[in-house]
Amino acid sequence: MKKLYLLAITFVIAGLMITSATSLPVTNDADELQITETVQDCTFVNPVKQGDTPSDMAPLFVGNQITAGDYDEFRPSIAAGASERLFVGIDASQDGSSYYPTFTYSEDGGTTWADGAYFEESLGASKPCVDFKPAGFYASFAPAIDVSGQIWYVDARDLANVVGGTWDFGPYGFDSFQDFHISTYTHEGPDGDPGDWNWGGLAFTGFYPDPAREGTPFTFYQYSEEGGGLLHSLNAGDCEHASIDIDQTTNISYSLYDRLVTGVYQLLVWKMNFGVWNYNSGGDYWSHPHMTTKTIVGAGNLTYPSVVAENNMVMVVAQSDEAGNQDIVCYSSSNGMSSYTPHVVANSVDDELYPQITWIKPGVAVCVYIKGNEAYYKSTEDNGVTWTAEQRVSDESITVVEDHAITISGLNGNAYAAWQDGRGDNQDIYWDSFYNVEAPNIQIGTVAGGIGKVTMDVVNSGTGEATDVDWSISVKGGLLGRINVTTTGTIASLGAGITQTVQTDKFIFGLGALTIQLTAGSATASKTGKVLLIFVRNIA
Repeated sequence: MKKLYLLAITFVIAGLMITSATSLPVTNDADELQITETVQDCTFVNPVKQGDTPSDMAPLFVGNQITAGDYDEFRPSIAAGASERLFVGIDASQDGSSYYPTFTYSEDGGTTWADGAYFEESLGASKPCVDFKPAGFYASFAPAIDVSGQIWYVDARDLANVVGGTWDFGPYGFDSFQDFHISTYTHEGPDGDPGDWNWGGLAFTGFYPDPAREGTPFTFYQYSEEGGGLLHSLNAGDCEHASIDIDQTTNISYSLYDRLVTGVYQLLVWKMNFGVWNYNSGGDYWSHPHMTTKTIVGAGNLTYPSVVAENNMVMVVAQSDEAGNQDIVCYSSSNGMSSYTPHVVANSVDDELYPQITWIKPGVAVCVYIKGNEAYYKSTEDNGVTWTAEQRVSDESITVVEDHAITISGLNGNAYAAWQDGRGDNQDIYWDSFYNVEAPNIQIGTVAGGIGKVTMDVVNSGTGEATDVDWSISVKGGLLGRINVTTTGTIASLGAGITQTVQTDKFIFGLGALTIQLTAGSATASKTGKVLLIFVRNIA
């Protein structure tokens, strides 16, 4: 396990605290909060630490096991990236007592894993959260108790050279930051600058100093390449757990918190517009505008929320004790949470705990949870209205059942999970790709000539049926360019692994070279050939 180093940079940051002249509404309707803003400048420098690279916690390098050291590992977080890359954060130790958020990665789809790496300054921090955007991976984690006003930033775009830094709001009275969740983002920054510093946002809870308030809901994001960062808070308290997702289509962020209100836990929804940057000339900073809040009230306690959002489709899963034991419920919306409908995900006689949800492709989401000492998943293809029968994820028992014991990430039709597993001498971290969407893959196969025609094989090399596959063959050339034949059609249904041959519908006659353009679904190809009277040949 190697030691990571902090960026040798001074972060000049502005703390943005959102307060309200009225109490937070407890209602199922969206209500705009009256907000004011105050700005604080914080300067924090963390020195770069030099040291040898310890290696006594190297992963096992085989199969679905990520760690195989002498000590327990806890609370994984996984993110799937392009080109079969996986990035995982873990609470890990070199001596069994000193724990660090530790990061490891795979560049071959999980077959092999790099040695774990950590920041020496992060001793006692926990519960890493990771996410992916096209630029690469990013992470954060909850700070240690003695520096509980810190916000950590981990830049893992270069997996072999992970760097990090911190913002510290502790000197201003903010502390007890906990339960961090990250959502990356690809929208452009101020003045249209699409810099990779604009990584996304964090949601978490903590202590607000004046007036003193435990369990305040916070969001945080970076607003400048130089390291400027904004801390937002709502005039609310008694929140415990957080989740955030930024809609990549509408640019709206949804932060969720479970909040204790008159003895019952409800879900607080906080929307911000990450697609807009407002400039505050007095404070010299940029910020995303606050939009609205709303509260989801169930028949019982609602806890441990997890949210996903895409193109105004929003799904929130949470624990509910409405039936007397713990079940998993879903609140789904097709209009950005302006309204929502409740649905049941899992409600057996056993307790279902700690749900996590992810998109795996448009319209398809997967929810994982723990029941007994096992991890299970269900999927939905209709925005949370109906859910499939549960399937088991973990091969062996999860020996320590807790929040963050299992995590999930989705990409390109696959779901990736990592969890705490006790099948060996101690608790290790395992992973699996346990859900694969059946999807068609239309390709152009063999293209051939013949007597007066050109044929094309339309191939479905995917795992699902394709419907309404449009195709075309265009043949041009010959002496004086007199050959001009275009044929189009649609294949109503093409099953997985099936090939269908199509051809031009007009007789090709002439002499000379040919140019052939072909399409099948989204696949395209260009070929050349020759025609000798009625014989079309030499297709290449």
